[in-house]
Amino acid sequence: MDCSPGWTTSTLNRWQKVKQVLFLHGFHRDKAGIDIRSVAYACSNIHSSLLETIASQIVRSLLKHKISFSRLSAIEPAEIVAHMSDPRVAEHMPLLTFEWDLAAVAQFVAAKEACWERDGLGHWAILANGEYVGWGGFQKETDEWDFGLVLRPCYFGLGVSISKKALEFATADARIPFVTFLLPPSRTNLGALKRFGAKFVGMAEYDGAKFFKYRLKTE
Repeated sequence: MDCSPGWTTSTLNRWQKVKQVLFLHGFHRDKAGIDIRSVAYACSNIHSSLLETIASQIVRSLLKHKISFSRLSAIEPAEIVAHMSDPRVAEHMPLLTFEWDLAAVAQFVAAKEACWERDGLGHWAILANGEYVGWGGFQKETDEWDFGLVLRPCYFGLGVSISKKALEFATADARIPFVTFLLPPSRTNLGALKRFGAKFVGMAEYDGAKFFKYRLKTE
């Protein structure tokens, strides 16, 4: 079954209904880079009588978003606190084991800015029509550039289009001959990653947690 571990039967049924609504309205998984499965999950707790209207509105809204990248230091810290405190964000982040507050955000942003100073590239703040929707991008780990993406739940459906834009950047950057991806075992929906052409290279351990490691050539 195409579903996430730990979902209740009720959640699964609602997710299936949302997905059916979206497909009936002509929205398929890869339309304009939108991951319909993520959209369905994001609105899986909506009352059934509103599913058709809201699911369709979400996709139409995502189709209109202009994606851009900025620096995390330009984002209001309270926005990052709200984003990273959402329990849905932590579901596939085994290293997220602490409570986010303004002090944690200050430390987080300082660490990301240090990567920019050291490597000339690092994680971006991601904007859609100028609004903060998450963070991600490329961070150098030893001699490899690892790609990560952490979105606000209401924008999960933008993951594919944001990834495509970021990978276009990597392809045009001579510093990045290939990109790696570290995904926790809880991530079972890997269709988009495989369609990008990423290849599984084995298991990796990072800060005591195990991840599936994929690699994508960008040269």
